[in-house]
Amino acid sequence: MNEKLSQFRAFVTEWLQDASVDDTETIPLHAAIWDVLSSALAERETGLPPLSRISADNVRLVVTDDETGRVFMRHLPLEYSESSNGVVLKGETFAAQPTKIVFLTEFALGKLLELQGQGQDEHVCDGHHSHDHHHDLHHHHEHHDDHDSDCIPGDSCSSCTDSDCEYGGVTNE
Repeated sequence: MNEKLSQFRAFVTEWLQDASVDDTETIPLHAAIWDVLSSALAERETGLPPLSRISADNVRLVVTDDETGRVFMRHLPLEYSESSNGVVLKGETFAAQPTKIVFLTEFALGKLLELQGQGQDEHVCDGHHSHDHHHDLHHHHEHHDDHDSDCIPGDSCSSCTDSDCEYGGVTNE
């Protein structure tokens, strides 16, 4: 594997050196390399069994600068958690206080609004809402050593014992 990575690195380095004669060609090439690599990895992923959850202790962010078009990769000390309900990013503020950002899917946001009595009135068929038929719902918490937990709103849960979870005891029936 290391030999193949070395060959890949040598190929990309040589390619970039050849293209670096004209900087206007090099900058879009950097973005295209990331796009091609991401596409190849995504195609490979489609042949693997699906995951119900993705998690990582840190993230890599590939950013293309709006003004220059230059591409940068940054390693960020953020915990990442993804499920069918959305994405949770956890980290610390500059004051070393824990913080998190939650990005909900449209479905999870709809369930949250429904729980708050703000959802749309929908046709109920055999005890299930029309949007429930194509989703496998799971309530999950991330439990850490400090007993902190994250609940992604909109999940169904009839067995949640987390006393801080405002969605515990909610069922999808």
